[in-house]
Amino acid sequence: MNWVSTKDALPIPWQEVIAWSKEGRSQIPNVMQQCSFVGGQFQHGYHHNTVNDVTHWLPMPEPPKETTDD
Repeated sequence: MNWVSTKDALPIPWQEVIAWSKEGRSQIPNVMQQCSFVGGQFQHGYHHNTVNDVTHWLPMPEPPKETTDD
């Protein structure tokens, strides 16, 4: 899975993704955050906080498969 530049494509509305921002406004540098793409913004958390200045994103990977040790 490769990073997608926001210059090339954006996620579909409400898609869960991993977003990357190098120097977002009012946030720590080098942020990698699980987000939803809502209303043209990358948002996360209960209060729908915005991750600013996202330059790249990845679709969420498949969750790990449960294994049983029989």
